[in-house]
Amino acid sequence: MVIMLGLDPDQVLEVRYQLLHRTASAIMEAKQFKALTAAMLVHSFSPIYTWFEDYAAFADLFGIYASMDQVHPTGKIGEIDLYLAWIKG
Repeated sequence: MVIMLGLDPDQVLEVRYQLLHRTASAIMEAKQFKALTAAMLVHSFSPIYTWFEDYAAFADLFGIYASMDQVHPTGKIGEIDLYLAWIKG
């Protein structure tokens, strides 16, 4: 899963596995349906933005300075354009 995302296994030791799994799943689904784009979206209902710091640390692995309510392109994972987003609502 980590290799599929192009990440260094040593860098993800502190990352929540749910973020890795959901992102890898988005890539696999895009490949299955021959889509060129995939997105991993976190929809948070927390009024105090619980765990946003974890998402920001994950996004940083892709060179992204995360912000809420914004879609961030990560670049290509293989042939798939991957986007990450944290949406509050």
